[in-house]
Amino acid sequence: MPLSNAAPIDAVILAGGLPEPGHPLYEETAGGHKALLDIGGRPMLQWVLDAVAASDMVRRIIVMGLPEEYAGIHARDITRIPDQGGIIENLSEGVREILSADPGATRFLAVSSDIPALRTHMVDEIVDSASETDVDMFFNVIERTDMEAAWPGVRRTWLRLADGSYCAGDLHVISTALIAGPGLRRFVAWRKSPLRLMAALGPGVLLRMLLRRPGLEGCTEIIRHRMGVRVRAVRRQCTEIGMDVDAPAHLERIRETLVSHGRSEQP
Repeated sequence: MPLSNAAPIDAVILAGGLPEPGHPLYEETAGGHKALLDIGGRPMLQWVLDAVAASDMVRRIIVMGLPEEYAGIHARDITRIPDQGGIIENLSEGVREILSADPGATRFLAVSSDIPALRTHMVDEIVDSASETDVDMFFNVIERTDMEAAWPGVRRTWLRLADGSYCAGDLHVISTALIAGPGLRRFVAWRKSPLRLMAALGPGVLLRMLLRRPGLEGCTEIIRHRMGVRVRAVRRQCTEIGMDVDAPAHLERIRETLVSHGRSEQP
């Protein structure tokens, strides 16, 4: 049952992406889809699907980017849509699919296919806590101390602020109305490169960041005023949403954690 009176929402899982020569995972994928990397005899995407599909806070699931002929995944209420060429394009097409079935849908869950340690209770908590209507994006972050305690030795990209260092999770609740605006495109394009994000916001913001770093809330205020995106940054304890598989070392740790250590059970 849902945790509260919050209405269940649809999920868009981003499963496109073909690592090219030079990408850290190119040899692992042999030029195929990253989402289909094998983890314990199952595609990485299936681990994510299992966690999302078991949540009572999720209605339909739209999987973006898999080849049409691939039949090796399964989940309830799943719709598959071909790759549209980029993150924004895939999110936009996913939202179009959501609104075609429910024109009144105001929120959706955006999920990366490369966080196979995701668990159902994390999906429940994140969707249930993101009900305010005056927020465009509930952007989940994890503190560096928590990530390094849970995943020692695994390198991530950190945003260093006055109140701590953070990495982005790969699961967020987003307003359907935000997808058509320019702010989300800029935000997504720079979200994993903090200095480039600040540079995109303008030299005044970059100077302010260098001379007097804001805290997490101050950073979201800058994004709100300069990009027009009403972001709420949410500190999460579930480090699994930040453990995306971007390199062979990440894949090795995930396989060790989920398979060798027996953390494969859901939810």
